[in-house]
Amino acid sequence: FAANLTMVQGTFGFDHIGFGYWTLNLEIVFYVTCAVLFAWRKLNDANLIGTLVVAGLGIAMSPYAIRSVTGHDGFATEFPFYLALFLTGLLLRRAYVDGCVAARAWLRGIVPLVLVTGTALGGWYFPVFMNSQPFFAALPMGLGMALPLVLFVAALAVRPVPPRPVLWLGTISYSLYLFQDAG
Repeated sequence: FAANLTMVQGTFGFDHIGFGYWTLNLEIVFYVTCAVLFAWRKLNDANLIGTLVVAGLGIAMSPYAIRSVTGHDGFATEFPFYLALFLTGLLLRRAYVDGCVAARAWLRGIVPLVLVTGTALGGWYFPVFMNSQPFFAALPMGLGMALPLVLFVAALAVRPVPPRPVLWLGTISYSLYLFQDAG
């Protein structure tokens, strides 16, 4: 229980209190990354963020390159993929909220790369290396990795104005997510 209060329990090898808590490690690393970038005055640097995303996606895909050369699986790379995905969200914000031209330019290449990487890591193109959930088949995993980004970008293009109840649900959704397993 005490390890779960840190929200980085997986780093220390402790079990998660709830199934959905595995993401907290990723979120904390993203927040620390943003804090470091902010301290360095680089949080709004679309070129640096774009470079970090491409590097993360490259690391995430490296097991496939390793296997094609050596015939053996590489290492688990979900972490760099999710960090790259979070940073892509930062670029989307810079592009669509701040009107940053450099962020929009990066996104033209990054969004397709994220889609390919997400579907590959979901098992669409190759078997999933570290998939601890054997009931996840390639199609739902691949779509689960890529489809949210497609829908998000489409929503940004359409710019719908959600009704107040939907905005309220968005406001409370994180706390609901944290307690999804309580019961």
